Amino acid sequence: MSVLARVDIVNIVAIIVGLIVSVMCLGSAIADFKKNPQIVASLTHLGVNTDRMSTLGALKLLGVVGVIVGFWVTAIGVAAGIGLALYFIGAIALHVRAKDSAKNTFPALLLLILAVLYILTTLAK
Repeated sequence: MSVLARVDIVNIVAIIVGLIVSVMCLGSAIADFKKNPQIVASLTHLGVNTDRMSTLGALKLLGVVGVIVGFWVTAIGVAAGIGLALYFIGAIALHVRAKDSAKNTFPALLLLILAVLYILTTLAK
């Protein structure tokens, strides 16, 4: 495989992963802004003040915007990916602290994996 073909594949993977993480985070942010009862219950269980839901949604929304901008400006995309990864590390820590089930922790773990994959593929372009 030529170097050019490898770069094209990595770029395509970065875009696909970026779109997936963006759509998932956008959906989660919208649920935060709407104060979805299931999210309110989960945050309450985790010991998070539900008054912070808009802030949590805004952080995810900023990550989404950064990932999308990152398709053209790599540094912004990497920074957004790192921000999302840190966000989801924090979310996983809260689930672990609350002794939450693997089923309830999985979405945060999946988003962490996608954010890291986005960072790595973006840096490899």
